[in-house]
Amino acid sequence: MKKKLNFLNKNNFYWIFIPFLLLTFFYLFKVPIGQTPDEPAHLNYIKHLAIFGSLPDYNFSGVAHHPPFYYLILTPIFILFKNIYVLRGFSIVFSLLNLLVIKKIVELIIPSEKLKRDLSLGTAIFCSLIPMYNFMAIGVNNDSLACLLGSLLIYYSVLSLNRFFREKEYLLWSLVFMAAIFTKIILWPAVFISGLTVLFTQKKQKYYTLLCFLLSFIGLCFWFYRNVSLYGQWDILGWEELKKVEYMLLGNRLIYDHPRQWLVLLFHSFWGIFGWFSIYLPLVAYSLLRKATFLLILPFALFIINFFIISKRKEKLSSLLFFSFFILTFVALIKDNLTFFHPQGRYLFPMLSFIGFYYTAGLFQISKYISKYLFKVYRNFVFYTILVVPLLILNIVSLITISNFYSK
Repeated sequence: MKKKLNFLNKNNFYWIFIPFLLLTFFYLFKVPIGQTPDEPAHLNYIKHLAIFGSLPDYNFSGVAHHPPFYYLILTPIFILFKNIYVLRGFSIVFSLLNLLVIKKIVELIIPSEKLKRDLSLGTAIFCSLIPMYNFMAIGVNNDSLACLLGSLLIYYSVLSLNRFFREKEYLLWSLVFMAAIFTKIILWPAVFISGLTVLFTQKKQKYYTLLCFLLSFIGLCFWFYRNVSLYGQWDILGWEELKKVEYMLLGNRLIYDHPRQWLVLLFHSFWGIFGWFSIYLPLVAYSLLRKATFLLILPFALFIINFFIISKRKEKLSSLLFFSFFILTFVALIKDNLTFFHPQGRYLFPMLSFIGFYYTAGLFQISKYISKYLFKVYRNFVFYTILVVPLLILNIVSLITISNFYSK
């Protein structure tokens, strides 16, 4: 039996590609164009660049405050093909590449070769089966690229703790660093951590790192100047103008008066509130997900204790760095919600690697106990079954819910 199940341990990506691409295929043709969050606004940003050759304001696009890198990449594609499904295809590609980077991140952190195979592949598979991740992957938005860049920042930062960069790696990190700054503001905490990490670990290249910082700052100055010229009042991010546009989302005291309700809404939307925040899963699904999340706290804690016992100093530092990326991004999300009403779990997707690792490590620990006392030679089978089957069921429920909503 061990031989039959050995394919699950191989270092291949089929187990990431196949479920993700199949699910996104179904989501792609179940969800009409314009029905993923802010998709029309993202499309208008691209169209404005294609038609006028300049960045839009809020009169043309509701996401005009976003940095322009994603839109500059997609504009030539839109001009060439003039097909929205091609743009959606790029989101799928970015999301798929992100899953591969997530796998590499976990491989860097886990010390044991035996644990490394299952946990890295398991984490990537888990992330590929989150319904909201698949839903966002088929929309025209900068979230998919932000997820990829967020994971790459984590990967290169963790790598820099383990060894000096090769010349090619340093160049790639520099490009990722600058691309992240000009893709989405939610990435800036991760950019900050990554910049400091590389500056202090890659001492031989510290002058090149400082040059990278300088070039990024110069680029930001141009963007800030454009915003101030357009909106005035030293509105360097366009947020003061955004407050006028999104006045309906201001003054909401949910996070102040009902923090638990805000956290529940954030949690639910992480797993799946589809369309324009209007298509909810059955309440029992959210209830089961909450219970599973709490249930995994103890197994995850046991895993971490064992991990710190067997790991070396660099691996301990890597895991703490990994955690700090998530914490600082979560704090930034809270700060954003102190001004705007944005309790959307998808804003945590750039740190999906850590969230996926939490669930996967907890399930892995549970599978060890199940296989030890019940199915001694079936540990892999138990692990991948409790990892994959519930999420496949959740995706089926999500697709049925979405289909029923749009067929009315």
